[in-house]
Amino acid sequence: ILETGTQLEWDVVPNADTYSIYRRADGEDYDQPLVENLEHVGYLDESELPDGDYFYVVTATNSAGESDFSNEVKVTIQNVTIPDAPESLRYDMLEAGPNLEWDVEASAETYNVYRRSEGNDYNQPLVTDLTNPLYLDESELSEGDYYYVVTASNEAGESDFSNEVQVTIDPSSVKEHLNKRNALLISPN
Repeated sequence: ILETGTQLEWDVVPNADTYSIYRRADGEDYDQPLVENLEHVGYLDESELPDGDYFYVVTATNSAGESDFSNEVKVTIQNVTIPDAPESLRYDMLEAGPNLEWDVEASAETYNVYRRSEGNDYNQPLVTDLTNPLYLDESELSEGDYYYVVTASNEAGESDFSNEVQVTIDPSSVKEHLNKRNALLISPN
């Protein structure tokens, strides 16, 4: 299977003048040829087909008539589309750094995290090929504002950016955030 279709090839049949290709969907019969009078031992089926299993056979034809079907070849079509952008990007500030988390995107194979500082663009991913919807940024970050987005990827490509989250790195606010969180965790009430 190629990006442009299904490439079929077969061996030359002695005494054949032309070839015909038949295609059927799972559960159907070979009613009519997909293409007839081919003079070469190859064909690219560029039909846009819905997901499913398809089967192909070839026949050879000469002045005596048409041969029996060749062996059958099964092709599974699975149309893949670029995933949607991940949703609900959020973070929690841990002592090691911002811990990012987002909702799973069903058609994603991997995720990419982008980070930028104030006034800059998302030029390069910070990290690629994450298989789980979370990332702890343990980078040594200077004081200031940082912005994060996430994309989802699969074999069809990379999604648009998720929602953006802003993380402010300020040593006093990080300690204050951690102290508040720890106070909530150890509070007897």
